[in-house]
Amino acid sequence: MNSNSKNRPWLLLILTLLNCGTMMAQQLDYFPKQRPDVSDEDYQHARMVLEETYAKIKKYGDELTYADYWNISMAYFTTKEDAAKFRELLYKSKEMAPRKFAEVFLKEDFGGSDPAKWEGYLTENEFYAIREDCKAILMQPKAQEEETAGQVEKEIRMEQANLMLRMQELQEKDQRFRSSACFDLVAQRVLDEENLEAIDSLYKQYQCYLGQDLVTEKYAYVMWSVIQHSNLEAMERYLPVIVEAVKKSQLKKTMLHLLIDRIYTIKCAYQIYGTQAGVPIGPADETDPIRKKYELKENIRNRFLRGERLKRRAKAPLCNGRKKGLGY
Repeated sequence: MNSNSKNRPWLLLILTLLNCGTMMAQQLDYFPKQRPDVSDEDYQHARMVLEETYAKIKKYGDELTYADYWNISMAYFTTKEDAAKFRELLYKSKEMAPRKFAEVFLKEDFGGSDPAKWEGYLTENEFYAIREDCKAILMQPKAQEEETAGQVEKEIRMEQANLMLRMQELQEKDQRFRSSACFDLVAQRVLDEENLEAIDSLYKQYQCYLGQDLVTEKYAYVMWSVIQHSNLEAMERYLPVIVEAVKKSQLKKTMLHLLIDRIYTIKCAYQIYGTQAGVPIGPADETDPIRKKYELKENIRNRFLRGERLKRRAKAPLCNGRKKGLGY
């Protein structure tokens, strides 16, 4: 393969999608070893592509896009990695965004007209089949594709609206018997258990914290509140999920402090940050390592997103006669 950068068959397209979902089974820390017949320039460029693609996926927790699959497959191609892995990633890229893939594949620089460039990785029959399919895709009316994309977007908005309604229901149940006017611990515990079952089911479905990007800032704290009012096992089980949510600006850091203090209040009869009224702060040799462990740093993107969101605090009704262990 020509080492001239103009002839490298890749396009480093980093498309950021704020979405939670499953990651591909491929490890995101794998770098092929340099083979004797791969130049230093080609190998270093391929490694750079992998590093940037992996970093973007790990940083934002995104589901892989067609561009990610393309980048990884081309890096494998350049480093002469296993051909089966290359084909799997290439076809995945095509499957995820057929038109965008076709536009890239058919470019002269990316080998869309010369089967010899793909020798050992695509047979001539495979190459021509992909090329003709790409041509057919680009001949389809774009309006039809845009209509399909619009329908998908509409379905996503409907799903989000339904999810927000679900959060509103959970919020109401979470506070129904916590107000001073109708305080009832026994009745509330029943609702807390029902709410936790609902959150378990939703987490199983979405595989992430239901925060600002999914349910807006108005309901971003609802999942946390249900966990905060659950049992110790559930609090500890969801603690890593809450940590990730804070890292990604899906939830305010204060909520993490409240959850940690609740856990330590129950387990150790002391707290770490001082959010629980009437509970002593633990000894420094115990609390300092925990504070250090959860000292989360926001990245530039998170600060930008937070600045763009409405500046409001999630309010929850507090009752004057609240009993110990029931409050936030």
